[in-house]
Amino acid sequence: MIPTAVNGNVQMDVQGDMKEIVWDLRVLHPDLVRRAQVAAINKTARAIRGRTVKGIANSAGIKPQKLIRQRSRVSPAKFRRLRAIIRFYLDPMPAQAMKPKAPRGGGVTAASGTHVWPKGFKGTARAGRGKSKKSAWQRTGPRAYPIEKLKVPLEGKAPILAKVGNRLMVGRFKKTLDHELTYRLKKYAGRL
Repeated sequence: MIPTAVNGNVQMDVQGDMKEIVWDLRVLHPDLVRRAQVAAINKTARAIRGRTVKGIANSAGIKPQKLIRQRSRVSPAKFRRLRAIIRFYLDPMPAQAMKPKAPRGGGVTAASGTHVWPKGFKGTARAGRGKSKKSAWQRTGPRAYPIEKLKVPLEGKAPILAKVGNRLMVGRFKKTLDHELTYRLKKYAGRL
């Protein structure tokens, strides 16, 4: 199984030594092996997503981790398609998502304390049709305008996904597939 990572996406396929073992078992019961492969790929993909969320959140200093988890999706492998796709939305994270606080000394601090913007300020902006939306900004010059929205950059975090994906695919996928095949052979032994 070799994962490929491109722009925050990882694709996984069954390849190499496992193909020969799976081919021998397919002769016995093709659906059983296919279901075991699908389960192993999906469990490994969820593990990769979880570890990558933790790695990106730690390296970017974003707390809670659910802010990164909400920006990721796993398209699971299916019976007809033995490939799981993991996607991460790695555009800059708005500071408002981290519930910023405005201390008395001025500036804006993320609730977790990991990010501080000394020239930042909080406020309410119009969001259309009489609605308002809270946000955090900072001035880009000495005057009142222009202002820019405060964001935490996430660019350059895609290598974390590739690194974690490769490590887990090598270590975890074979164990998971072995477990799934053993489980299904024991469970359905009388029915074969």
